[in-house]
Amino acid sequence: MTRSEALKFISENPLAFVATVEGDCPRVRGFMTVRADEKGLLFNTGKSKDVFRQLGRNPKVELCFFSPKTNEQLRVSGTVEFTEDKAVKDAVLEKFKFLKPVVEKQGYGVMAPFFVRKARACHWSFDKNMQPKEWFDL
Repeated sequence: MTRSEALKFISENPLAFVATVEGDCPRVRGFMTVRADEKGLLFNTGKSKDVFRQLGRNPKVELCFFSPKTNEQLRVSGTVEFTEDKAVKDAVLEKFKFLKPVVEKQGYGVMAPFFVRKARACHWSFDKNMQPKEWFDL
């Protein structure tokens, strides 16, 4: 799988299961991808969330995107970089309109958009099940 194919796969399958660590315990939850392009993978969380604190303590994450149509998955490992860029926050609000009332009430400061940077990816399918993993830069 190429980088452009991986970005297309993510765009077509935007639900990512994101793994973090809290102390010595793994934590996994689903995140919807805001966008996946040459600027990176963009997500958002809230500053009041446990995941925000977890990522602040350890910014290394692994994500798994899955296609139920093809039974393929794409694992992505990288480092989280939070941003306070208002244009990025506006892009999040445009994509996830359900957040607008929260921001209107509490302000932009509650938002914690983040990019996954320095990412590497590994594509998996049943026909590759027993083959060694092939990681590539995303």
